[in-house]
Amino acid sequence: MDKIVEFLNDLEGQLKVNSFSKLTLSMKRNKSDQVKSIFVKPINLRGEQKLCFVFRHPTNDVTKNYSFEEGLVEITESLNESFLKADLMSVKQDVFLTIDKQGKGKIKRKMKVLQSPETVDNKHDKRKKRLIETQNNLYLQELDIVDKDGQVKRSREDKFRQINKFVEVMGHVLANHGTEPVIADMGCGKGYLTFALYDYLGSLAMKPKVIGVELRPKLVDLCNRIAQKANFENLSFEAGYIGRWDIEKLDVLIALHACDTATDDAIYQGVKSGAKVIVCAPCCHRQVRKSMQTSGVLKEITRHGILLEREAEILTDSLRALYLEACGYKTKVMEFISTEHTPKNLLIIAEKHQNGIDAEIWNRIKGLKEMWGLKEHYLEALVRDL
Repeated sequence: MDKIVEFLNDLEGQLKVNSFSKLTLSMKRNKSDQVKSIFVKPINLRGEQKLCFVFRHPTNDVTKNYSFEEGLVEITESLNESFLKADLMSVKQDVFLTIDKQGKGKIKRKMKVLQSPETVDNKHDKRKKRLIETQNNLYLQELDIVDKDGQVKRSREDKFRQINKFVEVMGHVLANHGTEPVIADMGCGKGYLTFALYDYLGSLAMKPKVIGVELRPKLVDLCNRIAQKANFENLSFEAGYIGRWDIEKLDVLIALHACDTATDDAIYQGVKSGAKVIVCAPCCHRQVRKSMQTSGVLKEITRHGILLEREAEILTDSLRALYLEACGYKTKVMEFISTEHTPKNLLIIAEKHQNGIDAEIWNRIKGLKEMWGLKEHYLEALVRDL
């Protein structure tokens, strides 16, 4: 029997007994094809059994739902025309198909130890584990994230993922920094993340004092009204400019997507106030991009505008991390959330570990600036004053 036919018979049998878990088609036959791979899983959509296909392209994913019969036709065509590898996962066994360039197939099977229950839970609308509860959540309703029934609005799903990822990260970061931190969220905008952080830390039996700082008075008034309606007693919002806002005691400073040098102003405020934790997600890097002066082989990297922009981003944030380290912080740079949901996905996390200025790091900063012909970095002038 042809191995592709044998593989498809296995798949059809698993669908009939509801033991199918997922299928991945990969290894393109033609490298010029736009679809890189196909991911298939069973779903229960409004009471009807379907196959959910995710067609993965280089820059986006396309999702389509098919009946079992339509899905089998799509998989058959894809195996015969587009892909050389198929991984089929089920409750009882996994089946792996590989096809060589001559069209000959090979199948491997891996049996599983059965667990109870034996069938797959494939409900499309099953409740997901979330750090922020949506039911009866007043601030999420007021901020237009969820509807009156507590369901996340389709147009706000990316924002809700960002909120949950942010509080997850901050929960880990703040675990060892006391139970009553004073937190400032600089340039907080409409306060999506500010509200969520206050809410989430409260669920961890912490008693934070959180201050949102925003330049636009109308947003400040809106957020204060919502905080009062939600009975968030230690959450408040103030009108102010990041570079000129000041506070005597500050444990945590947050600045997400403050534009260009406003991120540097926020970092400076955190260092100056002795914050134990500084977290920022930079946005725009114009100041360094305008100041870079490359020579020699480095000109090959920066002669294209888009590559110059990306190098400026890397250089700017690398130097920001170094300036923080020079001021006694341990830093790490991580992806905030997938670029599928937001292009502004870099997060710099700095935790205080010693006092004073580290002279050796300043030498490394000097070398990096000289390499890229950078005469100044806005943050350097600020922290040197300290």
